Amino acid sequence: MKKAKLLLSVLLCMTLLLGAMTVSVSAIRPDESRTLREVYVNADLDGYQIPYVLYLPANYDEAKAYPVLLLLHGAGERGSDNELQLFHAVDELYETRQALMDECIFVIPQCPTDELWVDWPWENGNYKLDEIPESKALSTVMKLLSELLDKYAADKNRVYIMGISMGGFGTWDALVRHESTFAAGVPLCGGGDPSKADILKEIPIWCVHGTVDSAVPFAGTEEMYNTIVSAGGERITFEPMEGMDHNIWDYATTNGELIDWLFAQNLELRYPPETEPVTEAVTNPIEPDVEPVIEQTGDTSSTPIAAVVVIAVLAVGAVVGFVMTRKKK
Repeated sequence: MKKAKLLLSVLLCMTLLLGAMTVSVSAIRPDESRTLREVYVNADLDGYQIPYVLYLPANYDEAKAYPVLLLLHGAGERGSDNELQLFHAVDELYETRQALMDECIFVIPQCPTDELWVDWPWENGNYKLDEIPESKALSTVMKLLSELLDKYAADKNRVYIMGISMGGFGTWDALVRHESTFAAGVPLCGGGDPSKADILKEIPIWCVHGTVDSAVPFAGTEEMYNTIVSAGGERITFEPMEGMDHNIWDYATTNGELIDWLFAQNLELRYPPETEPVTEAVTNPIEPDVEPVIEQTGDTSSTPIAAVVVIAVLAVGAVVGFVMTRKKK
């Protein structure tokens, strides 16, 4: 009997502990009043569908302009339940930088089962983007993102993309195909097209990859980094995680420095706003430091100051000359 009571007490304590942990995690994520769960239908692709979750900022205000973060999940989170794509990264991002996450529009789409963000086997590493059209999944997400940027109070100069594994491929791909959309990108253990370094060198990028990754070749990210740097890129950071396998996203999404860096990026740093053209007041510009010559006609009572100064200098010169001549005599 005592053992039964003890066992019951242990189970009760475990239940309460698990409940507290659940409350703790769910309290960090936005509540349902700030959460939108929808299925986006792409009419341009015969009704192709992408489920997505959207978290709105705390105290959302239409008069403000909020940064936007697009997260592309990995292969294990594909489906249609509109839930599994939240398994990685979401909790970690909120736990690490809740203040930043509470002030952004967070979009997490779900790739359909058996499809890819980039139509390329991830185990093969890098690929040639020109030989692979944009996937239906990624093109639909980009269409969705464009509509969300117009619908909500989004700061279009602060739109960011982060992707895990299969989503890392999608991040590299989107940064090339839609470079003017994103202020920065974080591809995690993915692969891309090194031949597009001239485009990517202008984009702030922070990439992370485990050196002994058994799912996606580490050499792919290493090649992307080296090629971009060789092309003159100075806005890329590469963290090779020594001795780590594929699961490096837990580190990356809890790296406060990385998250702070991401939200500090601004598209205006890459595309400065156009300045208003300066209208010249004079059609015939005058050489610098040369006074304009003004011809006088009629009444000379308004003689320019410069002319008066010249006459005075000549008069003083004449007087000095006269005095010097008298002294010699």
